[in-house]
Amino acid sequence: MFLSNISASIKSESDEIIREDNAEKALKHEYITNENILIGKLKDKLIMILLNKDAAKRALLLDKLISQISRHRVAVVPDRHFDRPVTSHKRSCCKVKKAL
Repeated sequence: MFLSNISASIKSESDEIIREDNAEKALKHEYITNENILIGKLKDKLIMILLNKDAAKRALLLDKLISQISRHRVAVVPDRHFDRPVTSHKRSCCKVKKAL
């Protein structure tokens, strides 16, 4: 729960940075933070941020992490929904080999 709340907070800050950066550009799509990169970088750096005793150093590390995460963007493409093909997951359960 704690990690989920931290990642949601960092994602919202990173999305705000991306929105401000893209405001002056004429882009075709809206961009948001790549959540896979967010979780990957967060799991590596969160322990070092939390264990640091100096509050100024913690804030600096957190700002650096947010700036790294905000560089990885993903376009939000509207109407991007495709149905998955339905396949039969039937295995050969009737052909069980008998032990000797």
